[in-house]
Amino acid sequence: MKYLKLAILLTMLCSSGYVFGEISPEWTYDLPNSYSLDDILSITQDGKYIAVGSNAMGMGRIYYFNKNGELLWINNLSKSNPLSPRRSDDWSDGEYIDVVSIDDLKISSDGKYVIASIENISEFGIRTTYVYVFNNNGKILKKYKIKNGNAILSISPDDKYIFVGDDMHAYLIDIDKGILLDYETDGYINSIDMASDDSYAVAGCEDGKIYVFNISNHSLMWEYQTNGNVKSVSINSNKKLVGAGGLDGYIYILNYSGKPTNKRNLNSSIYYLKLTDCNDYNIIAYNGLKIYYLDKNLATLWTYYPNSSTSIEIKDATPDGKYMVVYDDNYYLSFENYCEGCLEVLNDNGTIAWAYPLPEYSPNAKISSDGKYVVGIIDGKLYLFDNQKCIENYEPHKQGIMTGIIDPTRLLIYFVVITIIVMVILLVGVYYIIKLDKKERKA
Repeated sequence: MKYLKLAILLTMLCSSGYVFGEISPEWTYDLPNSYSLDDILSITQDGKYIAVGSNAMGMGRIYYFNKNGELLWINNLSKSNPLSPRRSDDWSDGEYIDVVSIDDLKISSDGKYVIASIENISEFGIRTTYVYVFNNNGKILKKYKIKNGNAILSISPDDKYIFVGDDMHAYLIDIDKGILLDYETDGYINSIDMASDDSYAVAGCEDGKIYVFNISNHSLMWEYQTNGNVKSVSINSNKKLVGAGGLDGYIYILNYSGKPTNKRNLNSSIYYLKLTDCNDYNIIAYNGLKIYYLDKNLATLWTYYPNSSTSIEIKDATPDGKYMVVYDDNYYLSFENYCEGCLEVLNDNGTIAWAYPLPEYSPNAKISSDGKYVVGIIDGKLYLFDNQKCIENYEPHKQGIMTGIIDPTRLLIYFVVITIIVMVILLVGVYYIIKLDKKERKA
C-alpha cells in the first residue's frame, strides 16, 4: 500500500500548486469596522511612524503606529463614536469633534505632527471644515477653519507649513501662526505639491490652470493655462521645475518663471505625474492604461503594462523614483485562494521587485521615502512590509505558481499541465492497486 500512499501524496502536492508563500507582511493590525475605501494612510519619510485616518461607520478615528506595529495612540474624534470609550487624557483642551469625515491626513517627515482635514457638523446641523494639527501624542495643538469642501493636504519637509487645496481655495498655513494665504482659484483643485526646499507650492485645477505660489512671501507667483482639466502636479526643487498632467493627455514641464520647457502628448488622460529628484531627474506618469518612465527630455525609457486584460493604478513612488507601488486589478487565482488583484512594487527598470495577492481592491498604499517600508490598508487591516526583505525573498517563477501572479494564458497552461500530471499519477496508482490486488488473491 505504500505506492498508493505515495500516489495520494503526489496528487495532493500537484493539485495544491505548491502554495508556500515567501512574501508576507511584518505585521497586520485590524481596523475595527473599517472599509478600506474610506480610510486614509500616511507614513514618515523613514517609515518609523504610520498614521491612519478611518471613517468607519461614519465616525472618525486617527490611529498612530510605530514601524514595529505598536499602536501608540488612537483618538475617537466623535463624541458619539461607540467603538471604544474615550480616555480622560485624549484631549489637551477637552474638545470633542462631531465628525462627518476625515477628508485627508498627512504625517510630518519626522512624525512630530499629524495634520487632518476634518469635515464636521454641530448639534445645530451647521457643517464646517477645519485643518487640525495633532502632536505625536494625539493632542490637538491647533485648528484652522477653511471653506467647506473635500480638502487635500501637503506638509513641508521642515514641518513648518501646510498647503491646502479645498474646493476652489488654496491655503498656505503656518503651523504656529495660522493662515497666511487664502487664494480663490477659477476651478476645483485636484492636486497639490510642495517643493522639498520650502520655496514653492503648486496647485492643479479642473479649469486647466496650474497655480504656483511663493511660500516665503505667501503670494501667487504665476498661473499657466493648459488645454484640459489638470489632474496631477509635481515640483522638482533641485532642477527648479514644475510638472503637470491632465485630461488633455499632455505632460507639461515649466520652469520657475512659468515658461514651458517641454511638452509631450501621451494620447490618453494623465492621472498621476511625478518629477523624481534623482541626479538627472526622470518623470513617472500614469495615464490609466500604462505607467511611463521618461527621461528629462520626455523620451520613454520604459512602460509597464502587464497585459490587455489588466488595469493598473499607481499608488505611490519614492522621491528618487527607485520604487513604485502599484495595484494590479487582474483576477489572480492561486490554487488555494481566489484573489481580486495584486499589490506590486516596481523598480526603476520597470520590472516587478515583488508582489503580494490581495483579497480585495486596495486604494491605500504608501512607500517610505527611503524605500524601506511599504504600508497598505487591505480588507480592513493595516499591513506593513519590509521592502528589502520582500525583494530578497521574491522568486518570480516560483511566486507565480505560489500566488497565482500569472496571466490567463499561463494560468490555462498550468492547469493543463497539472491535470495531465494528476491523471498520470492516478493511472499509476490504479495500476499498482490492481497489481497488489492480484498478488493478494494469488496468496
